[in-house]
Amino acid sequence: MQFNSDRTRFQENALTNSIRDTLEKLNKFIQTKGSDLKTMPREEQAKQAKPPPSQLGLFDQNEATNDPTPKDTDAEQGLRVEQPKSETTPPKVEDPLKGANVPSPLIANKGTKSFVVNFNINPITNLLDQLSKLYASKTSYDEVITCSLRALFELAIYELEMAEKINFIVPNGYNEDRLGGKVSSLISHTNAKGDLKRVVLAGLGRTDYQQFGNEISAIDFKLIIKKCHLGTHKSSQSLFDSDIREIGNAASWFLAITSELLNNTSIDWNSLGQPWEITLS
Repeated sequence: MQFNSDRTRFQENALTNSIRDTLEKLNKFIQTKGSDLKTMPREEQAKQAKPPPSQLGLFDQNEATNDPTPKDTDAEQGLRVEQPKSETTPPKVEDPLKGANVPSPLIANKGTKSFVVNFNINPITNLLDQLSKLYASKTSYDEVITCSLRALFELAIYELEMAEKINFIVPNGYNEDRLGGKVSSLISHTNAKGDLKRVVLAGLGRTDYQQFGNEISAIDFKLIIKKCHLGTHKSSQSLFDSDIREIGNAASWFLAITSELLNNTSIDWNSLGQPWEITLS
């Protein structure tokens, strides 16, 4: 490539003429395209300006699967997620009615077969039914379940407070988790009152007074609520299936007891107080 004597422009030859023609064509293309874009709707401009997924560093599903069928839009491909590598199957228990092993329920009935929990203000019963179906499913729904377990305790406490059955007193300087304190204190106060415990047991259709006290005393409800918090904030990453079953067992007892406190007309509220005042411990 050569310049003229004052080096202000190329000498004309086949190469420089080709470069000039190419630049002229490029300039015309830019001018024409720019004019078209001025009159084009903004959505269409964005679509035209968007580079293909491969230029954005996105994973190309068609290439990875050798699928020759092109996808029309990114939206139609949807968000791709890694499928679970293994499925969690609920432990089996012997069902005396069916005579066969069936999945153990996440929230077991701690009363007789006819006992049902009854909450009027909030949808705990719907949540119980949905969690039980998910847990019994052959597909693992641990993430959904672990994020929902804390709500069982929260909604039960909320129902007691809204029904003005219980008034929880928070001492000055109390710096523990309040939900854990309310759940744990309610259970310990109920277990400490013999007459109340007998009425609750009768409502559940049970007579095993000593076993009932031993079972609920063996559960660390504050620790259970801490595990529920982990499940809510970190999903199943921080909980094993054994943790989920442990929380389910604790929730079974807690919901049965709170349902009795709400609905059992044999409870002597005059002796407990209206509302029953419980100081968090």
